[in-house]
Amino acid sequence: CGFGSVAQAQPQPLDRLTELDQVRVSGASTRLEWLFNMGLVTGVNEFGETRHFAIVFNSLIGPQVASLGPIPYPDFDNLPVVMLTLHDLDRKEVLHTQVQSDFLDPATFDVSTRDLSVFQTRRSSARGVLTRLFAKTENFSFSLQIMSTKPQALFGDQGWADNGPMGKALYLSRTGRTLDPALSAWVELRGEKVRLTEGQFWEDHQMVDPLHFNLTRLKWNWFALHFADHSEAMIYKIEDKETGEVFARFAQRVRPDGSIEPLEGTDVVEVDHLESRGKRVPRAWEIIVPGKAWMRLDHVIPAPWYDVALGLAKDSAL
Repeated sequence: CGFGSVAQAQPQPLDRLTELDQVRVSGASTRLEWLFNMGLVTGVNEFGETRHFAIVFNSLIGPQVASLGPIPYPDFDNLPVVMLTLHDLDRKEVLHTQVQSDFLDPATFDVSTRDLSVFQTRRSSARGVLTRLFAKTENFSFSLQIMSTKPQALFGDQGWADNGPMGKALYLSRTGRTLDPALSAWVELRGEKVRLTEGQFWEDHQMVDPLHFNLTRLKWNWFALHFADHSEAMIYKIEDKETGEVFARFAQRVRPDGSIEPLEGTDVVEVDHLESRGKRVPRAWEIIVPGKAWMRLDHVIPAPWYDVALGLAKDSAL
């Protein structure tokens, strides 16, 4: 698939943290917000073997589930839950854990646990926005720093995407991101340490107001795509998982120069499924961009489940 001829590389404006990055507004604690860093990385272990992983570091702020005696109730908390996932693409294995962040910097979305076993920092520098990700868990660890190769993408209307009956969502992304060679990067699991040599990353920042909509109805097919011409596309389709009613379709491409191109009429179609955990789940999709591209996407790891919660259960006292 493709979107035409490969464009000449253009000088890129320096990426900086923006006011929209710091969008903490009055009442934000009642909203659902996340900063999602994900990437594909390649490295070499101590035996000279090439290894491939996908890494997810997702900081999610949402309603917490608290309890007063035996009675659960929603509790709005400004501290994120951090969801960490390591996909071992060679061994077809998914390792996942969640931790509660003890700190949040509202200006930068920096998060950390008290013991610094998990943390994320973001800062503007002379080389643009640098994001440091570190995690040390029972089953895996990683350490890396990411840098931008193009400016922040403001999807929709200058950073606000229209999702129809679901309302508008803040939607910011840093799409063309790579490993920063100035800092050593590694993944460790089960005694194996892999020195990372290459990586492609995507930072996704969203904020929505879920209180007027039943989130349990939603099925969301979402894709962050990288192409050989140094462009990227963000494509999603949100449906009612019971009736198939389409709530929203959205597709835009970030050109090599960082500008945004709407991809009108794009559709996402599930073309293959499997049974997993007693549910019928998609494992392959066709994405059709009329007059521009057609692609089929398949899971590398069949049904790579991990559990996502809006918050970790916690105890409260009178």
